[in-house]
Amino acid sequence: MRIYQLTSLACGLTLAFGVASSAMAENTATIYQNGFGNDSSIEQYDNQNAAATVTTYGSFNDNVVVQQDTQSTTANILTSWGNNNDNYINQEDVQNSSADVFQNADFSKVVIEQSGTTSMVGGGCGWFGCWPGYPVTVDGTNQVAAVNQLSGWGHDAYIGQTGHNVSSTITQSGHRNKAVSVQRGTGGDPDSSIITQSGSHNFASVDQYGKDLTSTVSQTGSFNVANVMQKHSGQTATVTQVGHFNKANVIQH
Repeated sequence: MRIYQLTSLACGLTLAFGVASSAMAENTATIYQNGFGNDSSIEQYDNQNAAATVTTYGSFNDNVVVQQDTQSTTANILTSWGNNNDNYINQEDVQNSSADVFQNADFSKVVIEQSGTTSMVGGGCGWFGCWPGYPVTVDGTNQVAAVNQLSGWGHDAYIGQTGHNVSSTITQSGHRNKAVSVQRGTGGDPDSSIITQSGSHNFASVDQYGKDLTSTVSQTGSFNVANVMQKHSGQTATVTQVGHFNKANVIQH
């Protein structure tokens, strides 16, 4: 899957250009591409009110947005037509941030990752030898992610979130689409996931851990599968299927 190439591209750009130690308080970046086989990348670090917008028309395009150590940040990717487009958004150590992807084609892939930052602290060496450090995680807060994949076949959408008060929404129409939402709540704020699919042979999966969890899966059509797993406390899961030969599974513990 080419989405892993996108991740490698983002990492390579980070190593090539480095991270700005002193960024402006507000950054805005916009990319527009029309054609086939194009690549785009936006990286924003250590700032507030940053906005990244990518708009592409065509097929076989790869788009990457990386935002780290930011507050009140938005990332938007729009691929209004074309096939086999891959989009990747990574927001790390973010607060009050949102990520949104819209696709209207076939066989496209989306990965959105929102999280805090984990680093090792406390290690060192002294007269009596060396001792290891321990991981400390700075949680992301108030994260919103949304994916809309419409009028197509074979779409893949993945949203992974770690932090306080996270919410994800995936909407797909068509056939043989896959939607996955993974949430790791690290505080007492509620976390929510919504997946809506219309068509046949679609797959929806929700994996939640935390407090005050809410999951809603709605599927219309035939031969659809919905899996929901929730763990910790305050769990609410609702699965609605309308059609024939559908399967639903909910596990709470």
